[in-house]
Amino acid sequence: MADLTRIAQIMAEAVNGPGRPSVPERLCAACVEALAVDSAAITLMADTGHRAGIWASDDRARLLEERQFSLGEGPGVDAFRGRRPVVVSDLLSPAEVRWPVLVADLAAAAAGIRGLRGAYAAPLHLGSASIGVLSLYRAAPGAPGMAEIADIQVAATSVTSPSSAPSWRRPTARRCSPGSTIRRSTGSRWTRRSA
Repeated sequence: MADLTRIAQIMAEAVNGPGRPSVPERLCAACVEALAVDSAAITLMADTGHRAGIWASDDRARLLEERQFSLGEGPGVDAFRGRRPVVVSDLLSPAEVRWPVLVADLAAAAAGIRGLRGAYAAPLHLGSASIGVLSLYRAAPGAPGMAEIADIQVAATSVTSPSSAPSWRRPTARRCSPGSTIRRSTGSRWTRRSA
């Protein structure tokens, strides 16, 4: 088991670090540094199951997250839907029957994705709302032990802590008076009219 204070410090440094890459990407890199994992990904989702964004420590994790959510099955999808962690000893094991389409897809995929074998997916929450998943991957098969799971929970809590949460929030809608103009990021203009 790693020093939990050290893990929290690494995660805090990721949040407070310089602006590039983004906070979620820095948090993924911090997970790889602080935990016994080779890749990490954060996927934000809506309750409807639609993805709002994927950030990863590397292309392998990003591709694996994209495949799971495109196929609609996998440890990240199950962790989000079930609101509980999902552990996978070996994604490519013939005994892994929970996600037959994903396993078949991974077996046929490029070597870059196949290089990830063990997985742990932890749901992310802001208050009572599920907002996504923290997925951690290892190149070697194997499930994390109890001490490693405690370390992972510190990292997952850090991802949604108040210091990192503002970077996840969407801008809030504001009321406007009739005739006022709202600018969207696309540069188009909307005008609210009186009824």
